[in-house]
Amino acid sequence: MLPMLSRMLPVLSHMLPVLSHMLPVLSRMLPVLSRMLPALSHMLPVLSRMLPVLSRMLPVLSRTLPALSRMLPVLSRMLPVLSCMLPVLSLISALRVPCAGSQPGLYMSPQPYTPHTLTQPGPTLSPTYP
Repeated sequence: MLPMLSRMLPVLSHMLPVLSHMLPVLSRMLPVLSRMLPALSHMLPVLSRMLPVLSRMLPVLSRTLPALSRMLPVLSRMLPVLSCMLPVLSLISALRVPCAGSQPGLYMSPQPYTPHTLTQPGPTLSPTYP
């Protein structure tokens, strides 16, 4: 036991200044952590149910991470462009087209998608012969 302690003393002597700087921070964090404990205790059952799913996802994530890391520079260059486009897109989505010949204040709304719109017969083209 003594030889192990004698080997650990230099390491501990280097760690003491770091620990002395960390103590005030830790003392300020304790009240926050004590308030978080009940929430964490409620989250534990959820996390325990998620662990099998996460463990199955890890191989997939490990294969996709290299591709994602290669995409990050491209995405970082695209972000300014996308941020400039957002106000334009919100303006376009806010536009309403007035109905032709309708009373003022009536606007056309976009046609909602319904499955039968795909099955309705459309205009047919008759073949023309020379």
